[in-house]
Amino acid sequence: MKQDLATSRDSRFELLRILAMLSILTCHFVAFIPWGLEQEPGWRGSFFVTIDQFFGQIGVCYFFVLSGFFLTKRKFRWQRIARTIIQTFLYSAFLLLLSFALHTIKPGFMGETLQWTRMEIAQRIYKGLMPVFNNQYWFITAYIIMLLFSPFVNLLFEYCNRCQIISLMVLLASFSLLPFISFCGLKYNGLFWSPATYAVLCYMVGGYLAFYQKQKPLGGGHALLLVAASGGISFTVLFLFIFIAQQQFKISRFFAWTPRSIFGTIPLVPISFVAVLLASMLNSKIKQHDKRYTIIINGLASTVFGIYLIHQNQSIGQLTWILASKISPVRPNGVLSLGGFSCVIIIIVFIILALMAWTFDHIIVYPIQNALIHLIENYYFNNTHKIYAFKHVLNNNK
Repeated sequence: MKQDLATSRDSRFELLRILAMLSILTCHFVAFIPWGLEQEPGWRGSFFVTIDQFFGQIGVCYFFVLSGFFLTKRKFRWQRIARTIIQTFLYSAFLLLLSFALHTIKPGFMGETLQWTRMEIAQRIYKGLMPVFNNQYWFITAYIIMLLFSPFVNLLFEYCNRCQIISLMVLLASFSLLPFISFCGLKYNGLFWSPATYAVLCYMVGGYLAFYQKQKPLGGGHALLLVAASGGISFTVLFLFIFIAQQQFKISRFFAWTPRSIFGTIPLVPISFVAVLLASMLNSKIKQHDKRYTIIINGLASTVFGIYLIHQNQSIGQLTWILASKISPVRPNGVLSLGGFSCVIIIIVFIILALMAWTFDHIIVYPIQNALIHLIENYYFNNTHKIYAFKHVLNNNK
């Protein structure tokens, strides 16, 4: 990474990107580490499910909201979508090959069945080579859809007034609440709410902060207190809902509430918290950091996308937590031991995956991305130039 590029981004946002990925890793750690955390009886199981849902969706929301914050005032660039698709394909294809190699060497090592049928092999190949639109990574699919909608949403911010923007956000937000009082259920592809709706709403929240956030300088202590209070309230609300859903109270049985959802049990909880977090950061006093700090933070933040693509890959992602569990094969006893070991494992996983992502990006992804986009741009420029030249000849011959 060139030094000027490494220092061009605001390290505050980049630090939050790192924390957002650590939140996503925390979610997946709780869900997939073979310690049976979410299967604990009573409120303890509900507590771990809340950690899963809350931290995972905070990370996802932050990436969506941050995109809206920066992109609503910028021109649409197809290269951004192309780079995301190319990077996702390269990671998915490489990990697909790795999964076949590992399965050949030691079947069942990744938690898969010992024997793959021809249909399973064909499905794995198809999903691995077409990852964006085959639910290989739901977040990436929603992110691409959000980027495709972004130029139209940007027009809304340009031509609609503040009241109209708020009305549209309230309308979209209401869709996330309808499953709780209907019989459509809190499923992945609900009638009212979907990951695409989720991403677009978050994008609009980020755009709203970019356009209408009024600067009200807050001291560091006040900003932290506001964020802590918002996080505590959000976590408590989500915990109470999940506990009621898991314990199957009458109201939860009536509406068939479920304690988990891939896009957040109550999506407005993480969206609201991330909005408060970002607004607090924008209003806090900016502290200048030295160049070395900025380079380290921005360089580490550049790996978070690759970290997600590795550990959430459906072909081999489960291997991350199988290997992570080797650090402590038996679940530690006691709250402090469990919390301490969990934090250590999550940080170790983050560092290892960051090194792998940085290496793969610089050796494979970035060169191929640049070459393909340069090729497409040259092809488009040459064809556009020929069309204009042909029209010019026709006009001169008239």
